[in-house]
Amino acid sequence: MPLSLVLGPANSAKAGEVLGAFTAAARRGAILVVPTAADAQHYTRELAADGVVLGSIVTFAGLAAEIARRAGYGGSRLSSLQRRRVLRRVVRGTRLEVLGRAARSAGFVAAAGELVSEVERTLVTPQRFASALRTWAAEDARRERYARDVASIYSAYARELASLGRVDGELFAWRALDALREAPARWGSDPVFFYGFDDLHPLERDAVETLSRIVGVPVTVSLTY
Repeated sequence: MPLSLVLGPANSAKAGEVLGAFTAAARRGAILVVPTAADAQHYTRELAADGVVLGSIVTFAGLAAEIARRAGYGGSRLSSLQRRRVLRRVVRGTRLEVLGRAARSAGFVAAAGELVSEVERTLVTPQRFASALRTWAAEDARRERYARDVASIYSAYARELASLGRVDGELFAWRALDALREAPARWGSDPVFFYGFDDLHPLERDAVETLSRIVGVPVTVSLTY
């Protein structure tokens, strides 16, 4: 099935074609993916006012949950609070040579969490991340301890999740997509529309590719500029 890409300014007629196509496909179980929960609520109300009561309007996390449900992946996700606690425990329990003082500051755990999320969204494992940092550090000896600290945080976080038998949101989506690739027929034939995004991160692009190329359903992506 084809992948359709629609480019245009926000709220332009061209970008609006995506909403029209979703409306037409809603009776077939179409899914509209939007950037935020507020967007999902807005378009649900807007389209309901136009008589569109079928189809689903979700964020990427909602799409990941639907993929997991259909593919039979049952990973146990941490809540936001649980994830913060895990990160705090990981930071406190990891020996940091250069970042030790910074790790005691109020915003360090949140920053570490953002870093981990960003790396997971790029589909990079702790092993690949550590290898890349070693390569980077080899260019300048002053980077070595810093690189080792950063890599150790991600590695320790991954080990902690494994020991708990839990996943975070990014890892949940990653593994759900892996499960769908193993059983693509489980998705069915429902088309998927991405609307309102300025760009897609690698995990989102992986979902687009999996659904359009491996599963074989129509996928439409609207990007604003």
